[in-house]
Amino acid sequence: ACTVARQKSDLFHKYALRNAANLLKPEAYLKPLEQKIKNVSSILKNKEETVLNAWHYRKKIIDEYLQYISFKRNTDKVFVWIDEHDECFVSKLEELDINDEGYMDFVRALK
Repeated sequence: ACTVARQKSDLFHKYALRNAANLLKPEAYLKPLEQKIKNVSSILKNKEETVLNAWHYRKKIIDEYLQYISFKRNTDKVFVWIDEHDECFVSKLEELDINDEGYMDFVRALK
């Protein structure tokens, strides 16, 4: 809405300049009008930037939340898979007869 209002004020300013060309003293007519249009345009531009920044911040928060939800779902799937297959996984590791102590500590921790 701020963008549309700013565009309309620019359009109004353009038509006011055209109309003032037909007057005898366009400077007296245009000076206060131009200042008002510039003030309103400046206010609208500031509001537009504020709104765009707020939307950008909100979108960033939503994107981060969606990434968190996706990560949480994936970790839940991994934990379910580990719960279903941990015995098979541990038995295969024992069959391979791996002698690495750090790795065997990990295997014992899984049990």
